[in-house]
Amino acid sequence: MRNIFFITTLIITTTVCNFTYSQDLDLFIKNKKSKLQFTSKKDITPKKSSSRTILSNSKFFGMEFTETKKTKRIKILTQTYNGIEIFASKIKINYDDKGNVIFYNDNTINVMNIDNKEFPNIENAILYSNIKKENILNYKQYYFPISENSIIPSLKVDFTVDNIAYSKIFNTDYDIIYDIYLSIHKEINTSPANASVFMPDPITSAQTNYGENYKHNNGESNTYIEAQQTNVTIECNVVDNTYLLENNYIKIVDLYKPNWDIASSTTGNFIFNRSQIGFQQVNAFYHLNAIKQQINDYGFTDAVNYPLQVDADGENGDDNAHFHPRTPESDSRLEFGAYVKKYDSEGNDISTEHVPDAEDAEVLVHEYTHAIINSYSEERTTAERRSLEEAFADYVAVSYATDINPHNWQYVFKWDGHNEFWNGRMATSSKCYDDISFNSNIYLHTDIWVAPLMDIFFELGKETADKLVLHTITGLNENTTMQQAALIMMKMDSTYNDHQNAQFIFDTFKNYCILNDSHLSNEDYVNANFRIINSIEFSKGRELTLDFGELFTGEIIIYNINGVIVDKKKLNLRRTFNISSENLVSGLYLINIINLDKTNTFKVSKY
Repeated sequence: MRNIFFITTLIITTTVCNFTYSQDLDLFIKNKKSKLQFTSKKDITPKKSSSRTILSNSKFFGMEFTETKKTKRIKILTQTYNGIEIFASKIKINYDDKGNVIFYNDNTINVMNIDNKEFPNIENAILYSNIKKENILNYKQYYFPISENSIIPSLKVDFTVDNIAYSKIFNTDYDIIYDIYLSIHKEINTSPANASVFMPDPITSAQTNYGENYKHNNGESNTYIEAQQTNVTIECNVVDNTYLLENNYIKIVDLYKPNWDIASSTTGNFIFNRSQIGFQQVNAFYHLNAIKQQINDYGFTDAVNYPLQVDADGENGDDNAHFHPRTPESDSRLEFGAYVKKYDSEGNDISTEHVPDAEDAEVLVHEYTHAIINSYSEERTTAERRSLEEAFADYVAVSYATDINPHNWQYVFKWDGHNEFWNGRMATSSKCYDDISFNSNIYLHTDIWVAPLMDIFFELGKETADKLVLHTITGLNENTTMQQAALIMMKMDSTYNDHQNAQFIFDTFKNYCILNDSHLSNEDYVNANFRIINSIEFSKGRELTLDFGELFTGEIIIYNINGVIVDKKKLNLRRTFNISSENLVSGLYLINIINLDKTNTFKVSKY
């Protein structure tokens, strides 16, 4: 497989690998990497032609596409052959707020060889597998790529086992050629109601550690823990004078065991302690609404734009939590493990003791982030991509909780984990990306991605960091690597922040070996009238170059952050001009390029 990543003039290539049919199908898909193309031109403009979608880029001449998703920020075009989708072969286009193409991920294949056997059917797939008919969610015919230019007929079956969703793909001999674990650990008029919740959990608000008076203790409440509950207001749907835990964003439901009743109120009060059925439901309802409102305020209203079903007392009482993606997307749901006593037929206690997942706001927000990501990228076909998603979810959770209270911010899941039941995870890391590999344990290396994001959080502030993260999430593909995600983040900073934070973001990822100097772009700022080359070198005390593209007459003025002119130069019929930072002090500078009645201003930094 040839992997090509473009960032303006930078091209990175890796070797071509050959895969054989029966042995390497799963590896072919799970190691397939998209070609990431950064562009400021509409060179991939989709156009409709009868029932087909065609692209303006000649590379895609003759290929068939179907538009399978379109939002304000993304468009996904799925490659088809004779009207049938080719699995994991698609183009994902990212747009800025003005509708300009920022970049696109290309996962297409050049079809040359087709196996013309009949497609497998669902009856035989059930017959030759251990899938139960009643557990099937949906099934669909696909062409499955077995190499860079060969496809075979296949059948994809999505199903559940013990409430966990899986997907298997069968070939015409009903061999399983691909399998993956899917679940990821109308307007309503509402009225305000009173509730009591943890903010974000009892040990963080008490600024203490797990233990002594702040323990699970078989789910019992006490005066110390209850003192950490905070009174809040929640927006509820009201039906027949009864307040319900549902609104336009979240709907608390009972889908899975232990099948406890859903809390409701005729007085508009939802005041419980953690020993009472209802507390975890209310805690989940509040924090999930809060994170949805936060991303809406950031402008990402197209993410999870449906009432998400949430079972706050599920998982059959086990210590687990999941996002269950569904088709259509609005059927997706979240499930959090309740704590419940369970006994075998002889009366032996077989309970899994743990802190109820819905009591920890970080667990709630982590799982909700999977729903956010699912709004922009519904497939995850590689171990690194799934690990990256877990890490993004950890970051959003830690960012949310740290903004409430920064106590022990470096611990992920401070109440649910880091105790006798579970070790939790970390938001700091001393790892180097070059020294790790990704496998079935997708949680093993989440810290190496969360750590640089938290460095960015503390340096640039929560809102800037969160928006960069969300913009980057919109650019995820089914097989995005951490290096690609870091490059996408730099591109998003260039698009939305005028390249203001590029140096710090690059240095931060470099600290963890995720990026290196080979990823630097020679052409790192493009304007309609000029290019700015090597602003990274300027930040290190060397020169950047203004390339005007034609003969330029005008004036260059450099201001410091206080608006004081530190240098200016009149130019006459110049095509290029170099600016050195050697004699400048560290700080932020504004460079004005004045030509006749036009002025362009951009920011650069000297470190």
